[in-house]
Amino acid sequence: MQNVVMISFETEAANGLRELADRLSRVEAGANAHYEIGLATLTDERKKSLRDDLALNLTASKTALYSISLPDADPATVHEAMTSARDDKLDQRCYSRVLPLPHHPSPVLYVGSSRDLWQRLMEHLGYGPKKTYSLHLRHWAADLGRVRIDVRFYAPSTEKTVLCALEDHLAAKLVPLFGRRGSV
Repeated sequence: MQNVVMISFETEAANGLRELADRLSRVEAGANAHYEIGLATLTDERKKSLRDDLALNLTASKTALYSISLPDADPATVHEAMTSARDDKLDQRCYSRVLPLPHHPSPVLYVGSSRDLWQRLMEHLGYGPKKTYSLHLRHWAADLGRVRIDVRFYAPSTEKTVLCALEDHLAAKLVPLFGRRGSV
């Protein structure tokens, strides 16, 4: 570390976290929403109507915190299927990071935040570019029931660091099977 006085470094970090906590306490969340769809229905022909449906049902804001789960599927089976898709580079796609399977796994696959919610959800559903890291669900999970997306909307002016802190907190509560933690 370059010329950083380590004694004051920790104090600065603590002060920064207190300031972030103060900004978090002033955030006003908008509406909550959820959306469900059968994974087997995620076909090429469905792409446009699905995006229109997401835009119609998740309209509060494009800035949001979200979680994606497969409530009908066994988490260990889901973990194994995604791990296989990622390791085999199924369809040459870039899949989200596979986290270690927890002792008591939940059906939550992923927690994220986005300033372009509909686009990000389309990527996770499997309609995005191959090189974008996401779940790409339609390419490996068609036989795993339905996908549930839970959303909490925020004002577009919400700071990136605040949105990241909220995402990290939700991920700590829900313990998703995939994704990365601490992204800014």
